[in-house]
Amino acid sequence: MGKLNEKAPQEVALSRAPLVKVLCQVRFPLQLSIRSDDAVAQFQSELRSEYPFLNKEVVHSFRVEGANVQGAPENAILWRFDDQKPEFVWRVTLTTEFVTLETNSYSSREDFVSRLAAVIRAVDKSFSPGVALRIGVRYVNHIHGEDVLGIEQHINASVLGILSPDADDSGPLRDAAVHSVSEAMFNAEEGRLQARWGKLPARTTHDPAVLKPVDGESWIFDFDMFTQENLQFEEKNITEICEIFSERVYYVFRLMVEESFLVKFGGHDAVASE
Repeated sequence: MGKLNEKAPQEVALSRAPLVKVLCQVRFPLQLSIRSDDAVAQFQSELRSEYPFLNKEVVHSFRVEGANVQGAPENAILWRFDDQKPEFVWRVTLTTEFVTLETNSYSSREDFVSRLAAVIRAVDKSFSPGVALRIGVRYVNHIHGEDVLGIEQHINASVLGILSPDADDSGPLRDAAVHSVSEAMFNAEEGRLQARWGKLPARTTHDPAVLKPVDGESWIFDFDMFTQENLQFEEKNITEICEIFSERVYYVFRLMVEESFLVKFGGHDAVASE
């Protein structure tokens, strides 16, 4: 079985990038102290300057084994630290088993990794979880409005399937398709990468937790790369993995789109100089 291992191309900055959500989640062994307001107070003090707005949420979850729900619903506490209100641009979510950094306004890999480093330092200083059980990085692109018109012309035909404008024998299927989302799991040298891409009808989302539906039809590219290898919970380990994962995601994204896609979304000068 092959693995993705080629070096990613130089990143092209897009002035109108369709990237709407970027997340990094780090899971760790159960930390019961995170249920305590007093214990979380130290973590809050570490991040208050960047994320001054705190909201404590209680959510209900069920334990599922196979097709069966086991036992009564369990309550879980989510601590949300936002940079601004009413709509956050950057958010840190802390629970007894993971921490997540997310943004709706990604500017660069360097900026994201720098902010992640501060969050990891705060978790380590406040709770010392010791081990990172899973590290995941997710990039969600959403193309809609006028940009979705003719978008298939700017995507690699090999990933379009029946939506390919060059597939004459699937014309009736292509013209009738209102929803067509593909999914693939790729092996890479650094971990596993799950990709979902395709066309969504109006007022539909493939994942309400990360993407709001829009009135017209739209197109998604959703990349989620992760490793479940147990690693020491420390800033250097985690930020290096986040950066490596981001590069691998970008490599796959560039394989899926044509150069004209980059031009369409404001990368003309950068493409010309590559």
